[in-house]
Amino acid sequence: MKTRESKFDTYESTERKLVTALLTSKGIKEFKLAPIGSLAPIDGYFKLNDQYFVFEVKARSFPSDRYPDAILEAGKIRELYRFHKKGMRAIYINFFEEADNRITAVVYDLSKRFRLWGNLIADLLTTRLLPKTTAGVTDVVEKQVLMLERWVCDRIVTLDKKCYLPAA
Repeated sequence: MKTRESKFDTYESTERKLVTALLTSKGIKEFKLAPIGSLAPIDGYFKLNDQYFVFEVKARSFPSDRYPDAILEAGKIRELYRFHKKGMRAIYINFFEEADNRITAVVYDLSKRFRLWGNLIADLLTTRLLPKTTAGVTDVVEKQVLMLERWVCDRIVTLDKKCYLPAA
């Protein structure tokens, strides 16, 4: 049986493989990912056309149409907003496993939203009962989160599932 730490590392490893596949498929070769298990404030960054991007990544093992929105915890929003205020572009990437063996990446340009929301970000947060950690199964707690409706995402990219699986 896997411990929570090893489950968490497995989730993070999958997220790192997926974001690497996504970025390289878009021709982005220079990027930095936070070390697995580091509890870094962001998952990574890259530079494109003289603009730095910071990102948070989540990988889900269900289809993208299961829920109408994505959840981003308040602490992550605050960290991404902090980088946005320093001139970096903040994005949130959700990966989903589709029934047809493909991966869907749903990308939200948070900087665009930060410019619209201004200082109202705290007013947009809501409280939800959610797993305490990514690897948590039974431990649930109330969390402050931002609900991002899927229909307002900025980009949807499809990848072949084998892009991150080990060779057979």
